[in-house]
Order: sequence, then C-alpha cells, then structure tokens
Amino acid sequence: MSSKLRRHLVLLTAFTAGAICLAMSLFPLVRGLYLNLSDKLQPVVIFPLNQDNFLASLHSGPKIVAEMVSTDAKQPVIVDELDYGNIANWFTAGSVQAQTQTEQTYLLNIDKLNIHHALVKVGGVQIDYNLVQFNTDATVGSFGAPVIFGHSMLRQFYNPRESNKERYKGIFSTIMTLEPGDEIQVVTDTVTYTYVVTELTTVQPDDDFILRQDPSRRQLKLVTCTPEGTRLRRGVVTAELQI
Repeated sequence: MSSKLRRHLVLLTAFTAGAICLAMSLFPLVRGLYLNLSDKLQPVVIFPLNQDNFLASLHSGPKIVAEMVSTDAKQPVIVDELDYGNIANWFTAGSVQAQTQTEQTYLLNIDKLNIHHALVKVGGVQIDYNLVQFNTDATVGSFGAPVIFGHSMLRQFYNPRESNKERYKGIFSTIMTLEPGDEIQVVTDTVTYTYVVTELTTVQPDDDFILRQDPSRRQLKLVTCTPEGTRLRRGVVTAELQI
C-alpha cells in the first residue's frame, strides 16, 4: 500500500470517527425533541415550552444567565449558573418551600434501566449523591404521589451501576425511555412495592404538575431534566401502584 493511500485512509478514518462522535452527542437532544412532538407523548404533554415561555423563564425561573462579552462575540458566555444539584433551584424563587430532610430512606429499582438499589432520601434538596423524595407529606404505598427527583446527563455517560461513585449525577438520564406497563420497584425496610408506568409527561421547568397530587390514587412520580443533557424542560414519569 502506497504512503499516499495510507494517508487517505487515516484521514477517512479520523473523519468517520469524528462524525460518529458528533452524531452520538446530538442524538439525545434530537431524540428528546422528537419525542416531545411525537404522537406517543402528545396527549400527555402539558404546556410545552415555546420561545416566549423560555424567554420569560430566563427572568423568573431556574436559569443559566448568559451575555455577549463584546459586540464581536458570536457565542454567549456563561457568567452565572444555578446549582441544579439543589432541587429548590428547579422552581421559581419562593414558589416552593424546601422540605426538611427526614431520617426516612428507601431503595428504588428499575430493572429495564439497570437501576438497582438507588438510595432515596425523604426530604432535603441535594441530589448529587442520592435521589430525593421532595414532598415529605406523601408516603410510598399510600394515596398521593411521592415525587422523586434525580439528575440526567447525555446518554453516552450514563452509568447507573452501584460501583459508579458518580452514578447519581446522571441516574435518571433514561427514565423518559420507559413505556406504559414498565415496572418500578420501591423497597422499604418491610415491604417491596411495585408501581407500573402509566404516562410520560413533559412540562415547563416550573409547572406545578410535578408536585400535583391526586388523593384518590396511589401513584409515584419520577422527575428529571429533559432532553438529556439539557435543562429546557422537566420529564415526569407517572406510575400507579400495582395491588
């Protein structure tokens, strides 16, 4: 093989690898936006985030503040960023009171997503090292809906294994791929509860659907940012207790 041909092959291989990496990075965002508009999710989408609402949220809700550093700048520069490891920052300031952390904990299993023995703390706001049930007035297995918050990240970095010390930084990355009928298990000290997914919902960052309760039903809600790797919207998985 001539040196010229080898150079061409090396360039072609590098270009192909770069194209694959770029496609893998963009896929979760494109897929998330597509799912939000698809027929599958359309009946349960509540207040999809349009441009006007997004611009308004920059002034009132959890946000990334960006500005042009000069008239010649082509890209925004991040000058301030809220701590999204604190779920109190997922809401407009003052709209929701932070819940005091209790001593209660339980485990969450989602076999389909390879999530096993994920620790859920009841109350509190920090989700970098565990999941958090934000509303302390709801009880697993009872009427109402415990609302569990967790981080998401790009799919390429998703690793929910117990051996991964950083797993809670993206443990809920794939919950919006669940389908009606999929099972979620909650394991307490004495009982294992099985919930069955009933719907997937995408809402504005501050929509109260996230915490809304139906006292006539035994439900569970899982909440994360969506599309994966962004903070544009909130993805909510609602599941019903299987009796």
